[in-house]
Amino acid sequence: MKIDYINYGKIRVGDKEYSESVVISSEGLIFNWKEKKKIDEKSMEMLLKQNPEVLIIGKSKSFTEVTPEAKGLLKGKEIILIEDDLSEAINCFNRGTKIYESVLAVFVIEDTS
Repeated sequence: MKIDYINYGKIRVGDKEYSESVVISSEGLIFNWKEKKKIDEKSMEMLLKQNPEVLIIGKSKSFTEVTPEAKGLLKGKEIILIEDDLSEAINCFNRGTKIYESVLAVFVIEDTS
């Protein structure tokens, strides 16, 4: 699973383009992500159900934070958390899938409408 780019409010994964925020796993799962402002405890619990070794958060201008409470859910777990801008998050995902078995990434796409 390779992410090719994010451009003009779209992300290209393999041969398909998405115009909404998405969660992408190294196993090929792709689903829409509705939360645009932050990742709170409830959102983090949902992400952790995928059992990632690496969790990447690709941030847009409107995305504000991963809350301290959400980060607290990672304590005691051997999960690498990476928070970065969208283009660097893509690079991290593409590199990470070559190293780790289970990588999960949230890409928060700006609404261009």
